[in-house]
Amino acid sequence: LIFAALVAGLTAATVGMVRAQRAERLANAQVEMMIGRFDSLDPMDDTLDTGGRAGRQGTAEEILAAARERIDSELAGEPLVRAQLKATIGRIYMNLGLHEQALSAWQEAHQIRLDELGPDHLDVLKSTLSLGTIHDVMGNYEAALRHFRRAAEMRLQIQGPDHPDMAESLNSLAFGLWRNGNYDEAAPHFERALAIRREVFGPDHALVGDTLYMQAVLLREAGEYDRARAGFERALEIREAVYGPDHTAVAW
Repeated sequence: LIFAALVAGLTAATVGMVRAQRAERLANAQVEMMIGRFDSLDPMDDTLDTGGRAGRQGTAEEILAAARERIDSELAGEPLVRAQLKATIGRIYMNLGLHEQALSAWQEAHQIRLDELGPDHLDVLKSTLSLGTIHDVMGNYEAALRHFRRAAEMRLQIQGPDHPDMAESLNSLAFGLWRNGNYDEAAPHFERALAIRREVFGPDHALVGDTLYMQAVLLREAGEYDRARAGFERALEIREAVYGPDHTAVAW
């Protein structure tokens, strides 16, 4: 019940808010608040009605479809707000395991941002990463790699080679290369991501552990078992120190 009520209510509130208040700063702040609430929804609670469809009960998928329709029809003049909400709905679809719908929502958000902001904007970069992620989850590894490669190129151009967020893009690129069997090309990207994160966050940060783990997976696949084991052990050591021995992050 909570899920459907919040999706329907927040969609209506966002639409009404944008119509009623044209002051850009206030509208942006309120939209961000609404998007934050969308992100906090429980995607497994799918028992309420679909936001005004004759009071009938509906699944989470139907509720989200109704929200997408209303966003398109009533926020036609606010493309970037539509893109933000579509991206958020894409994340909810992803959490529900509705991958085709997540891909569709993220593609729509990406195209809007591309049209409105141009190809070299951070929001377009974020959408590109999201598309890479969903393609990877769906097993479309070549498509995922294209998006991860493009995101890394954009990050380099927009923020430079030493920006902390460059490590995220390099990790994704290396992961995409690994998925496609390009171990030799993936390795230096993991190394660079690891160097950035160690420099920015220190050697014992959780993000360093994440990169070490991914690098160790690559090394194992490449047959470098001693180096892989050392990487896994160091990643485990960091995660146990950060999260404690009983955290789920320690289990994998």
